[in-house]
Amino acid sequence: MKPMISQSELEELAYKYQIGTITAAEKLLLDEWYGAHDDSFFYHSDERGIVQHRMWNDIRNAISKKRKLKLWPKLVAAACIVLISGVALYFTSKDKVSSETIFTGTLKDINPGSNKAILVLSDGKRIDLTTSNGGNIAYQSGTEIKKLNGGTLEYTSSNSEIKKAGTGFNTIETPVGGEYKLILPDGSMIWLNSSSSLRYPVSFDNRETREVELKGEAYFEIAKNPSHPFIVRSRTQKITVLGTHFNVNSYDDEPETNTALLEGAISLFNGSISKKLEPGERSVNNGKDIKITKANLSQDIAWKNGYFEFQETDLKTVMRQISRWYGLRVSYSGKMPTKRFTGKIGRELKLSSALKILRYFEVNFTVSDNDIYINN
Repeated sequence: MKPMISQSELEELAYKYQIGTITAAEKLLLDEWYGAHDDSFFYHSDERGIVQHRMWNDIRNAISKKRKLKLWPKLVAAACIVLISGVALYFTSKDKVSSETIFTGTLKDINPGSNKAILVLSDGKRIDLTTSNGGNIAYQSGTEIKKLNGGTLEYTSSNSEIKKAGTGFNTIETPVGGEYKLILPDGSMIWLNSSSSLRYPVSFDNRETREVELKGEAYFEIAKNPSHPFIVRSRTQKITVLGTHFNVNSYDDEPETNTALLEGAISLFNGSISKKLEPGERSVNNGKDIKITKANLSQDIAWKNGYFEFQETDLKTVMRQISRWYGLRVSYSGKMPTKRFTGKIGRELKLSSALKILRYFEVNFTVSDNDIYINN
């Protein structure tokens, strides 16, 4: 008799198994669930699609006892693919199809990223925010710069001094495997993802606009000030806002610049092209045109919330995100699989756990120090 596990419990157990946080008791429960199938269910590696189909049917039958599914099958599959890909780790360990993480060299594993950044002052001085003490770390143009707990840099200005001194520009840079939060003098908050940089005025006083320059990815919560628009410049576009929440992904190694809007409204410009975004929409800018699509907001800001989220994502796109967070150089050989992955991975995991996602793609890989070699 199969253990009685609800849909939500089964999905949670499978996800924990996938990311390596499952407890011994939880693993036993999951193993018992799979143990209810006879051996023929697992051993036919050349019938992987049939196995997954039967796994899905079993899950669906269990769910249907609780409530009738009304979702379009493709959406249901997308909602449960975390479960399917997670339990696939269990079944591949039996059918010998899975690829194994092979660590060579002196480094046995790689820790996840953390709060790391470099602050470049207007005079060129560089301050390592990772190792510097908390509290006041600099004072420029009447503005106090303070390092707070939890990877946060805060600017507080004195208007009277700024009027006398004027303002310069600072730049905050996150390395691979780094992220940082910035609070500007106007109260706007910006979260910077790994391998990114933001250039901004020390103060916005005496300026008609609040203008910053982004390389990489950042999430913005902009303080409202109708008389002083906030402008974000990146490699292919300019964004103008009055006060809103949005995410911009503008890495040089990504084929497009993606902007997702959570609330408020923003205007985007690329040469003579201009578009407006409404909440829940995403713009895709390839440098020649800007297209507006429906956003998957949880996916767009997943990095800020501590995990990777993929929706029908190809292997190389997955690995670009993984490599930035763990500081990897990725090399490919052979024809890469065309299948796409949907699921979530916690960003707090060590590399060996995060790379379990590659089992889904059925590729072989070797990690040597900070290099990963993927072949098919």
